[in-house]
Amino acid sequence: MATTRAAFVIIGTIVLAGCVNVSDPISVGPGRYMITLEANSGLQSQSDLLTKSIEKATAFCVAKGLKFNMESNQVSGLQGLSHQSNQVFFTCVS
Repeated sequence: MATTRAAFVIIGTIVLAGCVNVSDPISVGPGRYMITLEANSGLQSQSDLLTKSIEKATAFCVAKGLKFNMESNQVSGLQGLSHQSNQVFFTCVS
């Protein structure tokens, strides 16, 4: 019985956490990049998901010895109700 209960807790945690995929930066113009995040069936807020994208973009710029500069972002989806995504457009500046 305890094993079954533990299994349900683990499965429930996985379902609630959902699956989040953050792309590697791709070039979308001279010195301009985009990162895309896709989240399925999660209960994370759009601000939490946007933070994940910004953190990855910042790490990309820092690895080049530069600073992250966000130009724009787009978000879609509703927390816990639908597929969520965001796109962050940025440059790396000195």
